[in-house]
Amino acid sequence: MSGEPTPAHESADAAGARPHAADVELRVCLLGTPRLAWRDGRLHTLQRRDAALLAMLVLDGPAPRSRVALQLWPDADPEGARNNLRQRLFRLRRTAARDVGTADDVLRLADGIGHDLAPPVRRPDETPQAAAGELLGGLDYADCAELGDWVDAARER
Repeated sequence: MSGEPTPAHESADAAGARPHAADVELRVCLLGTPRLAWRDGRLHTLQRRDAALLAMLVLDGPAPRSRVALQLWPDADPEGARNNLRQRLFRLRRTAARDVGTADDVLRLADGIGHDLAPPVRRPDETPQAAAGELLGGLDYADCAELGDWVDAARER
């Protein structure tokens, strides 16, 4: 190995699978305390709605912005919910120093972002590390009925 970082788009397989966690600069960790984790060891704990947003994109894949916005902010009018979502994505981009989601009408996790919910892939040079913790660290979403139902169902998967 040369020690040079491999661009994430080169480390993903041809079928579009997420790059292995060791091959990405940024990883979304959703088991236990939700956080962003950088390869250099930096961590950033995610706020409750940021964690739910990223969990939806990781577990369910691409979703219309309008649906995601209303699921995260059910008490807001559609325009207010979309504005809240724009602000969240902006803050996540600023924190991560890169896009973590696409800016299209259909949201998806940005290319090159890893996560801890993929089936574990062990490389010969790695020590086994079991993923531990409850999805979204037991955060409570009871105030967002549809989102709370989604989180409960996702935790059972």
